[in-house]
Amino acid sequence: MTNDTASGDSLSIALVGSLPPPPGGVASSIASIKSALDDRNMIHLRVISWHELWKLIFARPDVIHFNFSRPMKRLAGTLFGRLIGSRVVHTIHGNTFCFELFGNALAVKLSHGFILLNRDVMDRFRERGIQKLIQLTPILDTGVRPGSGPNCILDGISGRIALVYAHGRQFIDGKEVYGFSFVAQLLPDLAERGYKVFFLDPSATYSLDELDVHGTCAVIHHRASVDFRALLPRMSVYLRPTSTDGNSVAVLEALHAGVPVLASDAVPRPDGVITYRYGDADDFLAKIDALDEAKGLSVSVPNVVPLSSAADYIAFLRML
Repeated sequence: MTNDTASGDSLSIALVGSLPPPPGGVASSIASIKSALDDRNMIHLRVISWHELWKLIFARPDVIHFNFSRPMKRLAGTLFGRLIGSRVVHTIHGNTFCFELFGNALAVKLSHGFILLNRDVMDRFRERGIQKLIQLTPILDTGVRPGSGPNCILDGISGRIALVYAHGRQFIDGKEVYGFSFVAQLLPDLAERGYKVFFLDPSATYSLDELDVHGTCAVIHHRASVDFRALLPRMSVYLRPTSTDGNSVAVLEALHAGVPVLASDAVPRPDGVITYRYGDADDFLAKIDALDEAKGLSVSVPNVVPLSSAADYIAFLRML
């Protein structure tokens, strides 16, 4: 076990949220914290769902770490934590935070600290004089790179593979969030460049017919969860053609697996991501061509944002 050198005192943490599947997002962020702290001496961590929160009345952890996105749920969690005498910390996963909403405003006043993933949101908290803040990456550095575990899904498949992921068929302001349709329309162009596209669709909300509308047969459509980290080393490029986005865990995982990432410029992206103009097919294909011409890029992605350490996370919770 790894000693927690930050302090000799034990620290009990209740991490409120759900674990994967599906891959990516908040669930993978929670799983990353759990993985990073599992072998830490003097750190006692449990992951519980929102519906199990009542169990903490008896456990009374030192810290309750919430991962909620809805203001009133965030406030309810804060009031509960204060009531049982625990320190309350929230991770703000999104790219925005509205201080004017009642739930958020009161949660800010009553919480002990905030973990911010987005630099702009961090600046907005600081402008309001909020002191107990830390900026972390959505996943923590465990020192373990994604492996090449078995993936029978890809048995017999060779050549270049572009991976794109969607957690359901979601639309915001009339735009498809995950961009499956955008990539599907470009399948003939990608096939001409020697790519097959792996559509990872764990919610099973798309059909093969609508993804391969041009009949290219250059589609791998997987309608179930996978070991995402084990899958990554088999990929030539990870596509993130989203119309909006948070702090994508999958993007960071791909970068740190040495897989190039091509993403829309709809939101700010981490260092190391190659971006194209959102919705612009010509720019997308131009960046694919540039990627193909960049020898060695698939094994060495420069300027990747470093991952935060588990020690940073622990030290922040101890100082609350």
